[in-house]
Amino acid sequence: MMYTSGDGSVTVGYPGTYRVGGQTVKVSESAVENGGNVSVGA
Repeated sequence: MMYTSGDGSVTVGYPGTYRVGGQTVKVSESAVENGGNVSVGA
């Protein structure tokens, strides 16, 4: 699963709540299993 923001991207391998670049994003198990992408506005 890849999380993308205006500052770059981070790949995570586990579901959970992540905080990157001052923003919080919740990653579901299905997003990890299916290789999904989550984008958050910069």
